[in-house]
Amino acid sequence: MWVKLVYARDHVPQRPGVYVVRWVRDGKPVRIPRVLAVDEKGILYIGSAGGLRDGVNSLVKGLRRPEHKAHAAALMYHFFGLDKHIKLEEMEVSWATFGSYKEAEEQEWAALKFYADRYGEVPPLNRQLDKKLFHVHVLGLADILPAPLPKLDSRLAQLIA
Repeated sequence: MWVKLVYARDHVPQRPGVYVVRWVRDGKPVRIPRVLAVDEKGILYIGSAGGLRDGVNSLVKGLRRPEHKAHAAALMYHFFGLDKHIKLEEMEVSWATFGSYKEAEEQEWAALKFYADRYGEVPPLNRQLDKKLFHVHVLGLADILPAPLPKLDSRLAQLIA
């Protein structure tokens, strides 16, 4: 289920999980050209939180006010000037809950890896991960990621594939 990001606090549970934010216009996902393929679902961000409602609310606050710098994705949104092109009202969120924050975090990594393998890069608001992923894949510092990465949960695969 996708809901408008601005109304998410009324829908998102306060449980550990992974949330996915997409860009929509006129009720349809905006196509985003990526390095290897076009993202037909308009995925802007993939994140995890110990309490989904708190994580999503933190993101919304940061997207609304550039001076609120608690959420890394919000920093990317303002730093790269995406706020001039993508309005908060054009964002939707969906999520999958998990039994623990550790499981949610592992599924976030699995989802990001799945996305990067398919499109050749992470979603635009996940750009802060590029350095971590460089250390993992190029320098071989695999201790940053859970080893081995778990199989991507089918609920998340449906959201981002």
